[in-house]
Amino acid sequence: MLKQLLSIWQEDSLLSKSDEQFNEMLNSLKTMFGWSMDYIWNYEKDKSAKEIYDKDIKINKAERKIRKRIIEHLSIQPEIGVSQCLVLMSIGKDAERIGDYCKNLLEVAMKHGSVFKADSYVDELKIMQRKIDEMFEKTINCLRQDSMEIANTVHEKATSLNKDCEQIILKVYESNDLDVRSAISYVLLARFLKRIISHLGNISTSVSMPVHKLDYFDEKLL
Repeated sequence: MLKQLLSIWQEDSLLSKSDEQFNEMLNSLKTMFGWSMDYIWNYEKDKSAKEIYDKDIKINKAERKIRKRIIEHLSIQPEIGVSQCLVLMSIGKDAERIGDYCKNLLEVAMKHGSVFKADSYVDELKIMQRKIDEMFEKTINCLRQDSMEIANTVHEKATSLNKDCEQIILKVYESNDLDVRSAISYVLLARFLKRIISHLGNISTSVSMPVHKLDYFDEKLL
């Protein structure tokens, strides 16, 4: 759906640039996510916190530029591409929120203040990290290829991984073997990972859903 909507913009430099910039944002977010998770597991040994915050600032600026171009386009040609503008505005905000949650992940590590000791929770969170990396790749590819099949795979993965994140949180609640600092950190990490998963799922709906159903990838809600 998204590529079909954007096809009318081929002669519109303002909006074609926005499309390109959004793709760049997704790749930057994937990198930022990896940096934040590296910081969590290695604690200050790889990327610095400043580099991650700087990355978030660049992503926020990119989202604002996309919004500015959309507004300029609608000011010049208000009768053309309204639905397309709504789509890009919506998924641009999802992308910006992913950057915020990557920053939140970093802040959990900073509050924890040391490398996490190896345990079953860390193992599960690392598995979740790898699956989210795959989700980033699939989301980028579903937009690049305008593939409803890949988008549906992202929807299914988002639903499944969100449940897995909730199971990690439930496991922490029921545990008697965690110190308070670790328990809080694990719950926050699982919660922020869940939000990243949800926003990636939302972005993929731009390929598979009409405008009024953006962000809804649970079949029960359609």
